[in-house]
Amino acid sequence: MKAQSGKGGFVTRQSNISTGANAGGGAIYGCRTPVGGTATGTAPCLRASNLAGGNAFEFASSGGPVAGLISIGDPAAPNPGAPFVTNANGLATGLNADRVDNLHAAQIIAAARTKAGLDADTLDGKDSTDFVMGADVAGLIPVAVVNIAADGTLRASSHRAPVTGTPVVSHTAGSPFYDVDLPGVKFFFSDDAANCTIADNSSKIVAVNSINGDDLRVRVTTNGGADTEGALYCSLYNLK
Repeated sequence: MKAQSGKGGFVTRQSNISTGANAGGGAIYGCRTPVGGTATGTAPCLRASNLAGGNAFEFASSGGPVAGLISIGDPAAPNPGAPFVTNANGLATGLNADRVDNLHAAQIIAAARTKAGLDADTLDGKDSTDFVMGADVAGLIPVAVVNIAADGTLRASSHRAPVTGTPVVSHTAGSPFYDVDLPGVKFFFSDDAANCTIADNSSKIVAVNSINGDDLRVRVTTNGGADTEGALYCSLYNLK
């Protein structure tokens, strides 16, 4: 089929307007193509090729928690195969992967610091989003680790002696400051260290300080120096 000259738009369109329990179903395509795809000379079941510079495909859902499904084999069973491959290496806006090798980003950061005391982004401990109070913390195990949401909620934490209880976070809505109190521990520049990074946006930076030698204070700003809020991940060390 061809579109009428000068009309543009879709050449073909399939629509199912049924509603209710049996709603759904616009089109289904089945084939028996072997492994490889177009690059190896085997035709996929469906191919969209844009000969200009626009989108080759778009998938849109009007709502619901999931827009679609890509599965290999049984959709209910884990599969080691990749959901798709691409030669594009730019940032995919909105595509967020929070696990690598089945580890959450927070676990990867904690493991890296525990083993070598290094910053998980640069592996040199001197990233612009990572400031250290006091002495070098290389090789030390933190006495507490805190995961703080942008609104100041303590999302997760762990601690050990000399910390005697769950860390307490104080934050005022709209403020760039996040105060962390470790029961049983006081913060001094010469005695303790804090390693804090931004957990929600790498374009933000943090600075650490202490309040009257007691609570840890973390300040979040944009790269331009403007105060802002941000989710934090902090490893806290006792260097006494």
